Amino acid sequence: MPGGSMSNVWFDIETNMEFAKTNPERRAFWNHMQKVIRALRDLELVDSGDLPPNSEITALLDVLYDFHSQDILEGA
Repeated sequence: MPGGSMSNVWFDIETNMEFAKTNPERRAFWNHMQKVIRALRDLELVDSGDLPPNSEITALLDVLYDFHSQDILEGA
């Protein structure tokens, strides 16, 4: 059942997180938050039974090992 375990918190964050991405720090933060949103969505879908167990692992690791933000800050 979508929206059950976490009440679509990921959707609320995604739709309400609008700000100007005018500098590298803001762009890096937005890119990181996109990964967090995906992880939250996948967690919710796994917990509600809409995705198989452990389907959230890739998204979680993407957040936990997010080195791309550093690349953005360094201008890569």
